[in-house]
Amino acid sequence: MARSFSDDVPLSDMSEALLGNESRSEYDRPRSPVRQTTSSSSPHDGIQKLLAAEQEAQRIVTAAREAKTQRLRQAKEEATREIKAFKTQLEEQFQQRLNAQTGHSGANFERLAAETATKIEEIKHQTAAKGPEVARMLTQMVLKVPPVST
Repeated sequence: MARSFSDDVPLSDMSEALLGNESRSEYDRPRSPVRQTTSSSSPHDGIQKLLAAEQEAQRIVTAAREAKTQRLRQAKEEATREIKAFKTQLEEQFQQRLNAQTGHSGANFERLAAETATKIEEIKHQTAAKGPEVARMLTQMVLKVPPVST
């Protein structure tokens, strides 16, 4: 079997052979397995940069947590103040309604004292009017002895 040019030569070599070296871009050129580094950086510098970036990220996260905690604390304090104000308002409304329904407590006391005195006077008059009758009935009942049967 006859072999052709494409059977022995790899594709990259074929394209180079056909197109020439000048048509290759930097992306088409084969890369070396070892990365070229500049003389000023070393592998330890990269690790130091990563550690510094990690510390900075941790600082940012800590600051965010502290800010969140402060906002929550502030919200809780504000809610407590609002609840206290609302309770005070409700208590004032209740007292106003209570006073409107019962009137002034001094006036109520005077009214109740007058009603009580009137009732006491009524009872005294009733006792004075019915007293002799009640005494007669009690005396009759005590003195009246039923006959004993033997």
